[in-house]
Amino acid sequence: MTAVDTQNSRRVFLKHTLIASCGVYTLASNTKVYASWSDNLFDQQNLAELLDGLAEGGAAELSEQIQLTVPALVENPAIVPVSVFADIDDVESIAILVESNVNPLAGRYQFGERVAAKISTRVRLEQDSTITALVKAGGKHYLNSADVALKSFFCKPIKQ
Repeated sequence: MTAVDTQNSRRVFLKHTLIASCGVYTLASNTKVYASWSDNLFDQQNLAELLDGLAEGGAAELSEQIQLTVPALVENPAIVPVSVFADIDDVESIAILVESNVNPLAGRYQFGERVAAKISTRVRLEQDSTITALVKAGGKHYLNSADVALKSFFCKPIKQ
């Protein structure tokens, strides 16, 4: 074995060891990356019970510090854009609820420290509905709502 072969095999060994140890360190140290699934909330069909479960038994107060942006009239109910920005300190989570859907919880997002509480997503509507953003911040719950109507494209029969 020559000196060049020894150098190359050492480099390859060190490179693979470094890559493997970085992967193990990342998986072992960062456990908050993995999402947890809450079946009982996403399967809930009663809006009042869902709000009670998300607000942990407390009452949520109406807040203008939550900017909920949705179109008033939508053409395609399968892709309704929803944006939420919470101008509140210590935001822990934001939930999006669609009142008229069979399963009203459309999404739930959790935030860490020093993260801007802003989300933008698309939801599906089954009919005209009220969309609500529920924000948990500092142990309290706040909400804001907006109405969305679907544009109908079907032809109505002419009455004679």
